[in-house]
Amino acid sequence: MDELRVMDPNTPKLEAWRQAKGLSYIELGRLLQCADVTARRIALGMRQADATTTERIVGLTGGDVSVLDLHTARLAYERASETEIRDGGSEGGTGEGVAGHGATLGGAAPAVTANDAKGFA
Repeated sequence: MDELRVMDPNTPKLEAWRQAKGLSYIELGRLLQCADVTARRIALGMRQADATTTERIVGLTGGDVSVLDLHTARLAYERASETEIRDGGSEGGTGEGVAGHGATLGGAAPAVTANDAKGFA
């Protein structure tokens, strides 16, 4: 199989593969058996794929996109996000935080009250 050519070296390999195949995020999500927004986030390095999805990606792409490619894309995204936070952030952020787990950029997390914790007892 021909080697996947990435024109922009900053484009994550799964995203380049998706574009080369002419797939929408909806189509990619169906192939990976996940939501289209999840497929988009994984393709752009915004989210780490779980083990099952990673296995599907490697199989779907015939090895053109490897586990290392996915890891490298995720690290690049995290590093870019960390730089953005250090440099004062930007307008229109997602509010997802560096790791995409709901972390806030503006200080401490809100306090948990007794009413909030009832379901955890």
